[in-house]
Amino acid sequence: MSSLAQSNCYLRISLVSPCTSVSLAAPTLATHLGIPMQEAVQRLTNAPGILANRLERSRAKRLATLLLALGVAVRLDPTHHRAAVTVPRAALFDLSIQPVEAKDLDGLAETLARALPPKVLAPYLRDIPALHEALAGPNGLVLDGITSEQIKLVRQALRRTHGLRLATSNPASALHDILADPRTKERVPETVIVALRRLGFTPCPLTGALATRVDTRTRDLILNRFAGSGLVAMNRDFQRFDLFLTGVQNLSPRELADFLIARSDLPRQSLERMSRPLRIETGLTRASALAFQADYAALGLETCARLRVFHPIQPVPAGRVAP
Repeated sequence: MSSLAQSNCYLRISLVSPCTSVSLAAPTLATHLGIPMQEAVQRLTNAPGILANRLERSRAKRLATLLLALGVAVRLDPTHHRAAVTVPRAALFDLSIQPVEAKDLDGLAETLARALPPKVLAPYLRDIPALHEALAGPNGLVLDGITSEQIKLVRQALRRTHGLRLATSNPASALHDILADPRTKERVPETVIVALRRLGFTPCPLTGALATRVDTRTRDLILNRFAGSGLVAMNRDFQRFDLFLTGVQNLSPRELADFLIARSDLPRQSLERMSRPLRIETGLTRASALAFQADYAALGLETCARLRVFHPIQPVPAGRVAP
């Protein structure tokens, strides 16, 4: 409801709540104020905010009446009244805390329980088993909806803790992959896989994901629709890959050993033979894994990128990371 304040001179028109009829109200606002349509739309979508800062009293009341008839919630104030100032909300992020290796999770959980600020760690996560389970999860321990200042506090609190990797994500733009939960031996029902294909979701041959690059809303819809089917979502911002050397072309054993000696703690003789795939890079983002694979391919080295999880997943064929 609007409030028509009395004034002898000029009035301000303020938008007091989000406008649900922008397409109807924008032409009226643009015509009466002599502003471009785009500017009118912008003013109507910024609530609370000012639609017109200083209009002659009769013009302001006439425009306010028209806007009210179009379903726009406005308020009239004398221009000597201070306009309400809208303080923008701080941007919120998700922070993933991941173990570098799947060992001593209990020790890392105890460290986190002691070190993390109370404001960012829910009380139930102070429990060591709960922290252990979260650390071993597909996305690591995720602190969601925290500010950049809180992220700084976490980084500072953990600066001397070894064996952890931190990654941030903007939930508004995050993309996710839907996989079979690596923590269970149950297979995803074939009917679910077929349904995802019919819905247009594409698989990832590298990670085994059944649906890729879905936004947060779509992720939630999939997990809710197929609840109990053994699906789990992995945020692409939190995914990390290890790169394994699987084959060599145009390099002698000595040249190969020279190349690998700085990337492995194995003895030179083992590097020259390389009887099994050898991990040569670890903890890479998807983009970095793509770049490294291209660089190594140019040197005649065949590599395979594997998604890092702390519960085994089905092995996948060697190949490039899906972009």
